[in-house]
Amino acid sequence: SGIFQGFVSVGGTITSFSVPGALSTFAYEINNSKQLVVGYYIDGSGILHGYYRDTNGALHFPIDPPGSVGTVLFGLNNRNWVVGRYADSSGVTHGLFFVPPDRFFTFDYPGSTFTSLNGISAQGFICGRYVDASGIAHGFIARVRGTPPTNAAGTEMKAFASPSLVTPLNPSPSAWGGAMPAR
Repeated sequence: SGIFQGFVSVGGTITSFSVPGALSTFAYEINNSKQLVVGYYIDGSGILHGYYRDTNGALHFPIDPPGSVGTVLFGLNNRNWVVGRYADSSGVTHGLFFVPPDRFFTFDYPGSTFTSLNGISAQGFICGRYVDASGIAHGFIARVRGTPPTNAAGTEMKAFASPSLVTPLNPSPSAWGGAMPAR
């Protein structure tokens, strides 16, 4: 059903799927172990919700943190750590870290009303973006601590300490725990 269907291609076999009752279903990423597919769907009221499809083909939905009025899941790794974003009723968009089946962690870049976590590596490095008070978008790289995370969201992040061109926006922003913008 729906205008758009998600699909997965494993071993040359393409399997399409839709969240029941969805107007559209979008698949964003499958992890390397092919155990999980994440994405979002649009329900009959036009609201976005996250979902994941497990290795048995079962769809788990809606994946919405408390207070969400729209959720998108973008990426995951082989630990089944999932990243994305959600909007609240005030119009603020929050970065989302999700551990199936029901553990949600919110990430807000300091001073931003828009934070999105877009991808996560096997080592727990997260790439994302935020929009500053002037409306300018910035990229950042952050890292997750914990396997899987068990503390409040802000304490789960630590600075990316590579000798690359990544430098701190703020050496220790308390709300983010050391996330750093990419240049």
